[in-house]
Amino acid sequence: MSTIGTVCVTIRAVFKSHSFPSTLALQLYLQPSAYPSRHSNNYFRRPERPYRPFENIILKDLSTGEERVLPTKVLFVYIGTRPGTGWLDDLVLKNEKGYILSGGDVMKSPFYNTTWKLQRAPFLPETSVPGIFAAGDVRLDAMTGISAAKGEGSMVVRFVRKYLQEM
Repeated sequence: MSTIGTVCVTIRAVFKSHSFPSTLALQLYLQPSAYPSRHSNNYFRRPERPYRPFENIILKDLSTGEERVLPTKVLFVYIGTRPGTGWLDDLVLKNEKGYILSGGDVMKSPFYNTTWKLQRAPFLPETSVPGIFAAGDVRLDAMTGISAAKGEGSMVVRFVRKYLQEM
């Protein structure tokens, strides 16, 4: 498997945090030693030039406010490993890290008997609320990655149809 460092001539690693991320998923593609230029405590934005491909990005240092323009041909974005499910706090069951319980994981929950109201077991992608489904990285123990999320999304469509037929 190729890493980014073996196919790109110049690599700049930009991190909003103060240090290089240590998550396993990111380490599979990035090798810290491959980056001669690391920019921590920064964020980037695209210059205001609509309808043009990326030619450069504006990098802003969050400590000093200094901005600089960097030439860019390709941009890889890694947004992290925390599920953005806070808005579902009072609706579906989640684990302590915020991943949504679905299918068999709902049945293992100590709250299963008080939250699940149907005679049948939850479908594989179905949450603790009948008719609400989860797919992709927000689901507990889901395979990660864009292609896996796409596949799970396709699977959810099948189960939504099945759910609607029951109604």
